[in-house]
Amino acid sequence: MCRQSPCQVQKQHFSTKWLRNKSLPIIPINFNQQTVQALIDTGSMVPLIAEDVCPDFEESTMFTQNELEAYSCNGSKLDIPGIITGDLLLHQHDAPIRAQFYILKQSTQECILPHTWLDKLKAVLDYNTNTLTYQMPTDPSILTATGELEQIPITKEEQPTTEVLSLKTKNPI
Repeated sequence: MCRQSPCQVQKQHFSTKWLRNKSLPIIPINFNQQTVQALIDTGSMVPLIAEDVCPDFEESTMFTQNELEAYSCNGSKLDIPGIITGDLLLHQHDAPIRAQFYILKQSTQECILPHTWLDKLKAVLDYNTNTLTYQMPTDPSILTATGELEQIPITKEEQPTTEVLSLKTKNPI
């Protein structure tokens, strides 16, 4: 049991309690070293982050101009000017995972975690106990804006090197 917040850690499975906001499951997450309130949205197919949250991120955050044509649940077109990529922690015990969010203008939520990510992380939402249980990948990975969980290839510089020394010996005759 964690002293700072109600959580349990077992192997690579994590649980965290969510806050109730108008019957919506919302968890505080950390994206690029900033706490953001994230709505767990089982109906959303794409990850979204509010544009007004993005200016507070570090300069090292990567922005792209990939636009997306998407619509809200009421049928209105969403204004999505690009993608932001950075480090995501769903809970303080997690190792960071790379994540891409579509940037949403005029959002009513700071952040939306989509069904596609919940599926990839084998998430279970328990509405009786207000907990989200999920499994983080063990290899370096990225949750993409398109909803995929992809392994990040390790570059040659990051791979551990092993040197084999061969010693030439003279055979005694």
